[in-house]
Amino acid sequence: MSGLPKVLEIDIGNTQLKWRVVGQVGKTAVQRASTEAFLAGDVQDAAFSGVTRVRVASVASDAINERLRLSLQAICSQVFFAQSVAQMYDLVNAYERPEKMGVDRWLGMLAAWQRQRSGLCVIDCGSAITVDWVDAQGQHLGGYIIPGLRMMQTSLLNNTARVKFDPQSFGWDEAPGVTTEACVKNGSSYLLSALAEKIQRQADEKGIQSLVVTGGDGHFLVDYLRRAQWEPELVMEGLAWADQCSGVGC
Repeated sequence: MSGLPKVLEIDIGNTQLKWRVVGQVGKTAVQRASTEAFLAGDVQDAAFSGVTRVRVASVASDAINERLRLSLQAICSQVFFAQSVAQMYDLVNAYERPEKMGVDRWLGMLAAWQRQRSGLCVIDCGSAITVDWVDAQGQHLGGYIIPGLRMMQTSLLNNTARVKFDPQSFGWDEAPGVTTEACVKNGSSYLLSALAEKIQRQADEKGIQSLVVTGGDGHFLVDYLRRAQWEPELVMEGLAWADQCSGVGC
């Protein structure tokens, strides 16, 4: 999709970022680090050498993005930050102000749309869970934003006096808990399975066959959905399509 010999792709979430390098001989494995570690120069990767263009998808603040831009210019002068737009490759954004949509949602839909050009649903399970519907003509029908699994658990931990558990130890069991920790963790599973049932029901009602799951916790959801595709690097795929379109219109 790109004639450039070596491209660094970066996907920046709320606290973490991940990257890979795409070259003529293929793609490197995806690497991860905290955003602060990357900005502090603590991340060194030999694959950065010789990079001729950088593509960025970021939901971080403007201040962090500006720091990142300055940091990346030490690697390469050509830095592209993707943005959500009204329309691209016949995919139409439902937002009245499309720039207000998180770019990860837009790029996820874009990648899924370019793969199949049919009605679809993209579910991104990260810090937040987002669900977006697209019809067979490429019209975005809108979506949902829900607190993610870790966010729900952290909220309980930080905002209740007696609900204590280890947030790093995530279980996967829908059975009713018999300890507070099990109640919290199994409750998260219970909610996620209920969400999956709702998504599947809506997909059947809309006649949508394609359910595409991405995000760090997506593997917890995918087994609950019929016909679901697990695409952990969907945003990076959409990033490449957006970069190809930049400056020329699509």
